[in-house]
Amino acid sequence: MSSDFFCYLGKIAGFGLAFPQETDFARQKSSARMPKHGESPSFIADSMLGRLARWLRALGFDVAYDPFAEDRALLRRAREAGRVLLTRDSRLVQVRDCPPYIFVESDRLEDQLAQVKEAAGLNFAEVCFLTRCMECNGLLSEVDKASIRCEVPPYVFSTQTDFRRCPRCRRVYWGGTHVPRLQERLRRLAGLAGSATP
Repeated sequence: MSSDFFCYLGKIAGFGLAFPQETDFARQKSSARMPKHGESPSFIADSMLGRLARWLRALGFDVAYDPFAEDRALLRRAREAGRVLLTRDSRLVQVRDCPPYIFVESDRLEDQLAQVKEAAGLNFAEVCFLTRCMECNGLLSEVDKASIRCEVPPYVFSTQTDFRRCPRCRRVYWGGTHVPRLQERLRRLAGLAGSATP
């Protein structure tokens, strides 16, 4: 599925798993376990990592995020769904039954992505860019143009041919003039700057 055609009305917007050891927080941050070959990690981000969650989604990764989730609910959801916790909360990872996690050390997006990529053994593939809704994490699907006539501005409907919809939040995405810039930023964040767009 091409990733060249996504914007939505009004907006655009391995695995290094650490396991807590109560006596040594420094070791918690650096302990790691690689996934099975071909295994694709899914994540859940705490309230301090909303920006990281959105950009990981833009890169094509499954990242749950609820800025209002309480710590207990966040940990329970991570355990039940088998998600790797992304957090900047040092107290959270010292909970005895904390699920596998990555303690994100920087507040700079580029550094955060680099750390998660290395820790989780992620493969940033351009074909996966913009295949998820940046707002709710849903996988975008193709939609018949005629079915969204009343949901987009007339000019957009008359000038665009490819549309995608998020099945969760129902946002409609289409190509826009900002998309090449967004794609280029994603390539830079993924370390793919200078590569050709498929």
